[in-house]
Amino acid sequence: MANIHRVKQFFKSWWRLLIIALTPLILLPLPIVVNSIQAKCAYVVLLLTIYWVFEVMPYAVTSLLPLAFFPMAGVISGDEIGHNYFKDISTLFLGSMILAHAMEHVQLHRRLALFVLKIVGSSVKWSMAGLMIVTAFLSMWINNSAATSIMIPAAIAIIDEFKSYDQQHHQTNQSQREPEEILSVNGLTLLPMQIIGSSDDDEPLLAQESCDERAIELSPPIDHRSSSSAREFPLTKQQIDYKQLKTGFLISVAYSAAVGGMGTLVGTGPNIFVKGFTDQYVTDGTAALLIGSLPLILPNKNPLKKNWDYNPILEWSHLSKVFPWGVFMLQGAGLAIADGFKKSDLSSTIATFLQFIVGTSRTVTILIVIIVSAILTEFTSNLACASILFPILDGMAKSTKIHPAYLIMSSCMGVSLSLMLPIATPPNAMIFASGDVRIRDLIRAGVGFKIIGILVIFLASVTVLAPIFRIH
Repeated sequence: MANIHRVKQFFKSWWRLLIIALTPLILLPLPIVVNSIQAKCAYVVLLLTIYWVFEVMPYAVTSLLPLAFFPMAGVISGDEIGHNYFKDISTLFLGSMILAHAMEHVQLHRRLALFVLKIVGSSVKWSMAGLMIVTAFLSMWINNSAATSIMIPAAIAIIDEFKSYDQQHHQTNQSQREPEEILSVNGLTLLPMQIIGSSDDDEPLLAQESCDERAIELSPPIDHRSSSSAREFPLTKQQIDYKQLKTGFLISVAYSAAVGGMGTLVGTGPNIFVKGFTDQYVTDGTAALLIGSLPLILPNKNPLKKNWDYNPILEWSHLSKVFPWGVFMLQGAGLAIADGFKKSDLSSTIATFLQFIVGTSRTVTILIVIIVSAILTEFTSNLACASILFPILDGMAKSTKIHPAYLIMSSCMGVSLSLMLPIATPPNAMIFASGDVRIRDLIRAGVGFKIIGILVIFLASVTVLAPIFRIH
């Protein structure tokens, strides 16, 4: 038993270092035996993925490794790989995150959170549903990254309001209360409603009447017939894990942004790409960076007032300390992997792998295309994945005599199911940057969602795609 305990302690202390050291050795036969540039690229991608999934080192450190690994493997030169860390999608992420931090800095996110609470009440499930509906609707008309950056602070604020109310409620019930402070309804004793989000020096943000009876879900009634239960009662039937609740809310924001972005042409990059056009000059990143820079320039007070002193809404000294630079590197790593796919011609290897479906039926072909798209999109951005797969699928459609829309439209929806890794899409990276969501949380929540998404897209592709697009 003592030896087993020592072995457990050894692996508990050394497992990260063992994965870092042994993974390259275990994967080494791939580039040695196959000995091609495609195998070398696959070796680097698999190595980085394992490091990210098991979180053996800080994700920002892993995100910098492509700058060294791809040139050392002879896949991409050092000059070329560096360009991937500041592309248009990187400026989109930068502008969106600056805007999100500006909203949080001026407490606008609390106003948005309280607006959602006022409409749906203080029920946790309805608050999450309301947040997801708002996020999905925004993502239909603006880029899903921008929608996520707006709603993440609101999601965090909703959880903070729940927690604040919970704590105030608990403190009130632990203290001695006067009889007249107790409200009796049908023989049951309820606590007086607290004002949510108020403080000594701030104006109350949500009054008593805006929190209706649904707030009882967070504070169950007390039986007044028992004096001991009136003095001591559990705040909830079971203690709420607010850290886990915050994780769930943030993941729901990212996923609803992904789903909402599928609904319109402008919602996400692959939708625009499948139509075959992009603006040559002004892009999403251009607009995001322009809008995101405004809080760093515009004054925080009315300049027409007396004794006015210029200070921006958000100061760079503050932003530089709180900005998630590690996630910014993570986005660059995803783009570097996509570049590695193209430069090593690993996409042609994927095309060769997909040739086995040429003789299958159209239904089976569509299902395989959706599954491959949904898996590949986890290792690079959905737009880069679309740019890799669409030319392959177009050629495959000609050889299989299947209308290209069946394969390309199915793949377009499939690559938007980027739900399990932060590098897959900016919304995932944004909720990961909050520090409340880990990679294992995304994987655990994303597996079931991805399977359901694959089935829904498959059913839509084989039933309604032809009548909608008049495919014969």
